[in-house]
Amino acid sequence: MNFDGFLDLCAFESAKSEGLADFVQAEEVGFGIVKRTLAVKTADDAKRTGKPIGKYLTYDCTDDVYSSLRAAKGIETMLTTTIKGEVGLPAKGSAVLVVGLGNGKISADSLGEKVFERVDVSDANNANCTRKRSVFAVSTGVFAKTGVQSARIVLALARELKPSFVVLVDSLATSSLGRVGKSFQLSTAGITPGKGVGEKNESISRALLGVPVLSIGVPTLLTLPTTIYGVTKDYLASKDMTIDEYAFRSLLATRKISDMVVAPKNIDVLVEGAATIIANALNLAFA
Repeated sequence: MNFDGFLDLCAFESAKSEGLADFVQAEEVGFGIVKRTLAVKTADDAKRTGKPIGKYLTYDCTDDVYSSLRAAKGIETMLTTTIKGEVGLPAKGSAVLVVGLGNGKISADSLGEKVFERVDVSDANNANCTRKRSVFAVSTGVFAKTGVQSARIVLALARELKPSFVVLVDSLATSSLGRVGKSFQLSTAGITPGKGVGEKNESISRALLGVPVLSIGVPTLLTLPTTIYGVTKDYLASKDMTIDEYAFRSLLATRKISDMVVAPKNIDVLVEGAATIIANALNLAFA
């Protein structure tokens, strides 16, 4: 299986793991949702947090985000507002490009393609359309199938379509089972597909495309070494014991599990729910 599309760990988790949780501002915004904001402003901030320069907004939802219509509509509205606020509403007649990244044949990596399938696009000439702006969408697939890196595909389309901004949708890795399928991260920093599982792909960002970029991701899988470490650390802490992180991670490395990832058995349901919410938010933002 090829997990070419997975992002790295959520921004909040990266900052926390580096002892930089104070960088993150958190507030409850309704429906039990906690909004976390991380601003990486300088090269030094980027080095310390392990995240590219940009703004990261994460909405951590409750367990009923998909079973409660009220909760689903709540996060949908928040995402719509954030999309409009972070990138700015495109001028009338301008174009928007929505890109679904990842491997649609693998449930845990299919978020991008499922959002792509649900986005309302304009017809060829934007004729007979009530939209104020043109919306284009594409699913890039993965390098193993196309032979072309996603960044190259997106760059070629951006040059042809000349969008006012690009939205990238992809799956995230996480170290917390409780966040799988229930956290929505938006960032202006772009995406490096596959970084979370060791792939070395080209970053898709404003620097590459020449236009503003907004990435949207949801954790859909857990990196196995980090998950084992996190569970072990929490257990030992409950016993008033500490753990030598370097020694423990070195031990895990000898077990040759560094490239292993896992997902819950209901990941297909979680991805469907997340894709619907994200697509609805995009459709509302670009209406």
